[in-house]
Amino acid sequence: MSHVPSDDRGPMGSTHTMFVEGQRGRLSQNSNRLSSESSRLSNDTVSRGDSVTSQLVTKSESERCWVRSGVSFHHRARRTAMNLNDSADDSVELIYERKPTYHFINGLQQVGYEYDIKEDAYGAAVIAIVWDIPFSQHTEVKLLSYMRSSFSFVLLFMNLFLQFALLFYIDKYVVQESLHHVQSQFRWFRQEVFDSDGVFQEDLWEHYENKGEICNIALTNPYFYYVIIFLWLLSMGTEFRECSRLIMYIYCLPHCNSFDDMIKAGDVVSIVSLTRYARYTLWVVVCIPKLVICWFLCFMGLRWLTSTTSHEELIMNVVAMQFVIDVDEIIYSSWVPECYRSMVRGVKFWFHDKEQSDADLQHKELHDWFQAYGQVFLTFIFVPIYGKFIQDVLPSGVDDVIHHCNRYMSERGPLCKGNIWTLQEFRLTPAFEECFPYGK
Repeated sequence: MSHVPSDDRGPMGSTHTMFVEGQRGRLSQNSNRLSSESSRLSNDTVSRGDSVTSQLVTKSESERCWVRSGVSFHHRARRTAMNLNDSADDSVELIYERKPTYHFINGLQQVGYEYDIKEDAYGAAVIAIVWDIPFSQHTEVKLLSYMRSSFSFVLLFMNLFLQFALLFYIDKYVVQESLHHVQSQFRWFRQEVFDSDGVFQEDLWEHYENKGEICNIALTNPYFYYVIIFLWLLSMGTEFRECSRLIMYIYCLPHCNSFDDMIKAGDVVSIVSLTRYARYTLWVVVCIPKLVICWFLCFMGLRWLTSTTSHEELIMNVVAMQFVIDVDEIIYSSWVPECYRSMVRGVKFWFHDKEQSDADLQHKELHDWFQAYGQVFLTFIFVPIYGKFIQDVLPSGVDDVIHHCNRYMSERGPLCKGNIWTLQEFRLTPAFEECFPYGK
């Protein structure tokens, strides 16, 4: 069995950025490459937990990355064209490689990597289900365990109640009302400005009184609308990624028969396996509600933004929907004591993973980059497809008025353009007399 490397992390550590500064050294004048035995690299480390090792290597060496449950993470800082002895042309790379952690499972020492549990109402519920409730019978401080677990469940159910209630009332009293208003305006517009054959009438448009309301509909300014929809999908993409990762890790954790086998205490407290009871409970009270809220919120937000009747509200509605997303974190930050937040911060999911070769690590990293490019491409493609074909707020005939609305909105600019300030009697005063004259 391989030797377990020492680790100076605290039991409740969490990953933080390491500030590393290199110390210059001398190179031999006859050497054609950087010496691996140049000056010692001094590390000034600011951390709350996970240690990160820095290695000074030349660019000719193979790049390395660390793997956490099948996902590769490669962090490097490149110093280009460092001339340590006024003659070297090689680049210097600082590669930050996270150390794996070791646990004894089934009598064998195994290596693995950790995954942080997000600090929110769902993360507190995970700790309560996996740690507090099973071990409340084995601890002398039963009252404290009961208080922690019961508070976590109160927090979770309060969060679920608030998020589902907000979604229900926003959809019933805000989105439906907005849909009714914008569809009524568009129906009246088509009846007044088009003839019976669906041909746009220029003379009727010139005398149409509700141009402002029609031209403030989000779909009449497609580029602005697409930008807002794109940002909303990015915001929801973050939620979907966190939700999918939580589901994946709960699904991938191996099965165990005893509560005692779920938790391993080493450098940090790690969740290494789940009983059937714990897994089913996590599915029912954490994963499924979180996924349902994400899907419903995403498509309800798209409908609300599409039915917006002013450009100002288009921006404000995005902010309002973001508030619904952040309810779980707001409740967690407002009510959970700092001691329990430190506990949630210190518990990790842990997954066994074999040692990986440089080729395997580069292959995994390449796969991650292809996945990232695919997500960006799909987001860009989905935005116009939704606006043109999927949205059910207005028909595609809204394109007929875009050109006329652009001309109308260009005429709605400021009355006083340019610099209206003048120097009068040695002081700067606004020239309002010309821009806002008195009388008729």
